[in-house]
Amino acid sequence: MPRKPAVPGVDRRQQILDAALDVFAERGFDGATTQEIADRADVAQGLIYFYFKEGGKVQLLLAACDRQTAVALAQLDERAQGEQDLPTDAALEHMVSRFVRVLDAPRTGKLLNIMAREEGRLRPHAQGEDNDTISLVAIRIYDELENFLCAHSTREQVSKGDASLAANLFTGSLVALMVRRALHEPNASYMTREDISRMLAEMVGAWLAARTGQIGIVPAGESAREASE
Repeated sequence: MPRKPAVPGVDRRQQILDAALDVFAERGFDGATTQEIADRADVAQGLIYFYFKEGGKVQLLLAACDRQTAVALAQLDERAQGEQDLPTDAALEHMVSRFVRVLDAPRTGKLLNIMAREEGRLRPHAQGEDNDTISLVAIRIYDELENFLCAHSTREQVSKGDASLAANLFTGSLVALMVRRALHEPNASYMTREDISRMLAEMVGAWLAARTGQIGIVPAGESAREASE
């Protein structure tokens, strides 16, 4: 098949990786073909082998996952302007909503789907057990959540160890739920993003409130005083 003419301003390698993520998520590694990926990317099949000649389909899978991981991590870092200056309850709601929004985005969902289904195939290629996509995303969320818990309490109220354990538990719960959603499990798919954000924010807020003596997260539109009456 002749090579299709290049489109000015279009990154062909990026086109291929985007198409590969879609096809691998839909077909699985064994069911995906480079021809279908090329068709989705609107490029000649030979161009895939030009960019990924060393490792073939495995290299293409890894590159597609790496690219979307970088996108997800960058999105997790995109805090709203002034978010860090908000009151504790509002800052927590913003932070948790950002976590859920990024993990539940369609393309990140495809990434989590692939990682969960192809873990055995991908793990041997990871540089250490904490270098796979799900671990990298979880670590990023864990770090921010741990820092949040420490920053919104005094050392006497919450120890570093307590904050670390709580952040680990909350992060694990969130990531596990989002992976199940990415796999389209019915008992994880019926909730909206708002439901998940509210549930996690209330869990974290209740934990923090129990250790600081402060009032926890309250429903939107209510003041802390109204919630305590």
